[in-house]
Amino acid sequence: MAHDEWVGRVGGYSSEVTDEDFEQPRMLWKIFKETGEDEIFLHNLSGHAGKALPEVQKETISKF
Repeated sequence: MAHDEWVGRVGGYSSEVTDEDFEQPRMLWKIFKETGEDEIFLHNLSGHAGKALPEVQKETISKF
């Protein structure tokens, strides 16, 4: 079954998340802030976050 194959392979490649994993997103956010794209992104995100669980909404808001 394809699902079982996927689960087995992904498990073999799991790794710990480090601060380095967030370097590119930080750089992208910096570009968004410099170009004004952050407002567009947040407008788009807010439409989806409004449907999330309250604790997810709270955590999302705390990041911005």
